[in-house]
Amino acid sequence: MEGLQTKMQLLLICTFLVITAGQPHCNPENQYEKDGQCCKMCVPGTRMSSIGTGTCDEPQCVDCGENEYQDAYTIERNCQRQPFCDPNKNFKHIVHENKKKKTICMCEQGFHCSSKECITCVPHTVCPPGEGAKLKGSHTHDTVCETCPVGTFSSESSWDSVCQKWTECESDYHIKEAGTAKSDNICEKDSRLYGIGIGIGILILIVLIGVVCYKVLVKRGQAEGKFKSCVEPCWGEKHEPLREVKAVNPTEEESMLQEECNKITPEENEDDQSLEESSDVRFTVNGQRVQQDSKTEHVSQEESQISI
Repeated sequence: MEGLQTKMQLLLICTFLVITAGQPHCNPENQYEKDGQCCKMCVPGTRMSSIGTGTCDEPQCVDCGENEYQDAYTIERNCQRQPFCDPNKNFKHIVHENKKKKTICMCEQGFHCSSKECITCVPHTVCPPGEGAKLKGSHTHDTVCETCPVGTFSSESSWDSVCQKWTECESDYHIKEAGTAKSDNICEKDSRLYGIGIGIGILILIVLIGVVCYKVLVKRGQAEGKFKSCVEPCWGEKHEPLREVKAVNPTEEESMLQEECNKITPEENEDDQSLEESSDVRFTVNGQRVQQDSKTEHVSQEESQISI
């Protein structure tokens, strides 16, 4: 009995091997079996014609229509429809040009898919001033915000702006207002250094002008005598003030002496007339003669005009 069962099993195995050996071995990716033969499929972007299938080696295929696609080898007579990207749901408007693959609807900039299926798009989270985008939003995920660390700032509300570094003031500037998480450093030019720079520039300019003038006069052989005439126009002419001329007035001692002389007798007066005349004669600063008579000075008309 056991021997009979063994013979039956061997017979079944042999029969299976004979059957499988007679079947064709087709490539499932781009071939299909028909009437014991491996026939070609239509390439991606096409479909089998509804009129006829053609031959096994040369199938009759046609291109997919507008807004259709076929992303694999096929024996189907219909292509698949491209998805509709609705602008009212914040999707980008897409023209379906590739017939070999499915188009993926993309969200407009600033929006992301509301779910894994991406049925609609929703706006990204907006980071307020003082915060920046740690992770910028994209088609698939939302923006992730973070507080700006020390030394950085963000002054605007945005879903894609990152925290920026504070401005570093240059060597001739100083920080007028220190930056915060919401504002940048404000630099101001050092006025003291600016004034020194202007002064040095003016001094250098004056020296250059002097050197040029000196060289010009040296060429003319007049450097020593006329260098001053070249420089004076730059500084302006100097005029000495006019001296005031004052009239000479008799002193108190001279007045008393005049009174004593008046008391002398006429004889003495006559004898000493020449002496009195010599003693009463005075001279002004300009050398003009002045004669005193009864405490009164007689100054020549020319001297008076000069005094005036």
